[in-house]
Amino acid sequence: MDSDEIRNLFFKEVPLKILLKTKEMEKPYPTEITHELEGSYSYVIRLLSRMEDIGIIEQESKGRKKLIKITEQGKQVLKNIEEIINNEKTEKKFNKKSKITKKISKIQKKINQIHKEEIKNKNSLTKKDSQRIGKRIGPYKREIKKIEKKAENKEKEKISKIKEKIKEIMEEKENMTEKNK
Repeated sequence: MDSDEIRNLFFKEVPLKILLKTKEMEKPYPTEITHELEGSYSYVIRLLSRMEDIGIIEQESKGRKKLIKITEQGKQVLKNIEEIINNEKTEKKFNKKSKITKKISKIQKKINQIHKEEIKNKNSLTKKDSQRIGKRIGPYKREIKKIEKKAENKEKEKISKIKEKIKEIMEEKENMTEKNK
């Protein structure tokens, strides 16, 4: 069996679905696979023939009909493909987590920057200053709410600290604005 043949055959959607459906249905008829995939019967037959040629499946005759059975070699190929799919899912999940973590860090830096620029070392704020701070903080408050829904426990702890910092800034802003009245 040539690795190019396997690559050309299985790294396409329909052949992979055929193999997965064959495993799931246990010895289906070609027409059952075609029906499940809502595909062309002639295309499915052609793919099944190629799979049989390289030893991935066998076709057993049952009267006038043929049953499809995955060979041991086919089971190994399927196991490897499922492993690749699972690794990709894990990698996507990891990348998604790292994106969330990066967003959280970015928001935390921005909130600290706003605090430093707008509130720290000031005694009072004008109404205009107060409004500007609210407008600068607002988008980050909304973004944190969105992220919080997708976040996991470690990330939720960081989000909680950011929310506390935002609350602290808003309270300081109000207190400093009242002093100016």
